[in-house]
Amino acid sequence: MNPPEAVDPIDPAGRHALLPADDTLREALHNEVHARPPARITLPALVVHIAVLNDGVPREAEAAHLRLLPGQQGLAGADLQANFLHLSLPRHILKWERPKAGRRGMERP
Repeated sequence: MNPPEAVDPIDPAGRHALLPADDTLREALHNEVHARPPARITLPALVVHIAVLNDGVPREAEAAHLRLLPGQQGLAGADLQANFLHLSLPRHILKWERPKAGRRGMERP
């Protein structure tokens, strides 16, 4: 019996032949996921993700809302000029993000 013929894993276009076709949004998703430092989560943990659509909401209004959280009274609108921010709360860490749609996630240490 002859051994199976070797298959070249790279196709003529330079793609790996065993992988599915590249999705048009793959690069945008990759860049979004890697745009900020990852959160360190110590187990056991409860992780909650809340997405908030905030089109048209100025950053100062979001800062005013975040200032209502414990220990965040000194938060300024300028603190939200970056697209993400980690806030330490008494029993949680809040990760605020504002890409195209604002998102807030809360992690309990």
